[in-house]
Amino acid sequence: MRLWIICLLMVFNGCKEQTELTFPGNFEAEETMVSAGSGGRIADMRVVEGSSYKKGEVLGHIDTSLLHLQKLKVKEEINALRAEFPDMPAQLSVLRQKRESLERELLRAKRLTETGSASEKMADAIRDNIEVVNKEIAAMSSALNRKTQAIIARVDALEVHIKLIEQ
Repeated sequence: MRLWIICLLMVFNGCKEQTELTFPGNFEAEETMVSAGSGGRIADMRVVEGSSYKKGEVLGHIDTSLLHLQKLKVKEEINALRAEFPDMPAQLSVLRQKRESLERELLRAKRLTETGSASEKMADAIRDNIEVVNKEIAAMSSALNRKTQAIIARVDALEVHIKLIEQ
């Protein structure tokens, strides 16, 4: 009798309904590379495995806050450079005043030499000083122009850097 019960249990157990179906086979997947317009950390991704997408469809967003901060930094560098532009009139005005003073002194010396109260040597020394001041003005003007051009070149380079960040 025991053997009979065991046989019945085996038969009923074999007739149990299977809920899982398995099929042998091979699956193939098509791999597609997707590139982003800019670099950064992926903020959100709207991709579902197995779904199809159209060309140009937005699949996610990239956090570009780092690029934004880089752009702000470059803009501040540009502002700092622009603040370094030399004030040519102010810097040259001291030398121009000195030249005007020497020219007035030369007129006095000429009047004094005409009356015999001063020697021609005194007027020559003043002329030499005026010549030196004129050369100082030319040298300072040239240096200020070179500094201005260097600043402009650096600002232009930084503005190109901003355009690269924006792309």
